[in-house]
Amino acid sequence: MEDTFFPIIKRGRLDEFKNIWGDWFVLSDDVRAEKTPGYLKVEWETTVGSMIALTCKTYQCLGQDSEDIKRSTKGVPHTKIIGQQMFNDALFGSLDESENTVKIHSLGLKNCVMHRHTTTKKMLSSVFYKMQLEDDGITSKPLKINGVYL
Repeated sequence: MEDTFFPIIKRGRLDEFKNIWGDWFVLSDDVRAEKTPGYLKVEWETTVGSMIALTCKTYQCLGQDSEDIKRSTKGVPHTKIIGQQMFNDALFGSLDESENTVKIHSLGLKNCVMHRHTTTKKMLSSVFYKMQLEDDGITSKPLKINGVYL
């Protein structure tokens, strides 16, 4: 990791970085039972099971039985049951889009008056876009590095 990070540290700040980088990065293969800066923690494991990862924050792990599940579906409440087959269908592009939405109910404040609003959100997608924020802080466009879209 030194080869990756040390060359990009600001001149004159390398010693400071070396003193604190263990608080931010995993520098050891040691595994701890609880969250500890600089160490790995087992979040979920199985010897018989499956994992389908659609994007960096959308995945589901299924263990030996239906109760052994680890799921991340950013923005979708965990009260909404999403089966492993739906993840599989989303991965291979055969997901029935009529079943791929969830209604999110929220409260909001507008002109000092509380109101409720409902947003219909797509739950699963196998497409993830890296976006670049423009100088106005609002507009975004697909991220390009050296003229190539990521």
